[in-house]
Amino acid sequence: MKILYLIGYIFSSQLLYSESNIRGGGNNYCAYLINTVKQHKQYAGMWKQWITGLVSGYNLAINKNILKKISDDSIYYAVKDRCTSNPKEKVYQAVKWVIENQE
Repeated sequence: MKILYLIGYIFSSQLLYSESNIRGGGNNYCAYLINTVKQHKQYAGMWKQWITGLVSGYNLAINKNILKKISDDSIYYAVKDRCTSNPKEKVYQAVKWVIENQE
């Protein structure tokens, strides 16, 4: 039975993060996030809103409250740090990494 749950989770998480399902800024590479924030600090707010929107959508899709106790700013900085380390990764992939590696 546990294997069925695991297979279901893996399948559903792949569908949640299919590139065709991602809209907006998250389809850009992490280098773009880093560059836009360096050039215009006010874009940090735009990125923060996009990131928290993806986290909210993820929570709605799986009926959970992932990252509930972590502030929006902390989530944004975790994603930004991931993007700095992996500039060729897409932003949505960095958000996914933060969700999957929460402590």
